[in-house]
Amino acid sequence: PGHVDANRRIGLFLVDHVIAASLQANAQPGGTCAAVEPVAEALDLLFDIYGDMAYDYDEPVFVREKLLPRLRQMLAPMRSLCKTVDRRKHRSLRDRCDLATQNLRAFIEYKATERK
Repeated sequence: PGHVDANRRIGLFLVDHVIAASLQANAQPGGTCAAVEPVAEALDLLFDIYGDMAYDYDEPVFVREKLLPRLRQMLAPMRSLCKTVDRRKHRSLRDRCDLATQNLRAFIEYKATERK
């Protein structure tokens, strides 16, 4: 409680510099599956950090910084990232990516209805 500014810096760093930057890099020609682990881990952190609107930083950070629409925009690139991982060569990595994508979809649905 009471660490809204620190939370804002952490949340925006995860969204902008870890998740979005990795997804954008993957979308470029020659993108690789190297981004899967950092993106999946950053998403897991976001789910933990913003999983409950009762947290004192949820409204000033998650809502006011419009993280939900930003996460929605990341769903399609996340699916594309998963497709870069060859399931035959990197089974556990592909499973991790698929799970992160499923969790992202569920988290978006949850957060969209949480304040209604």
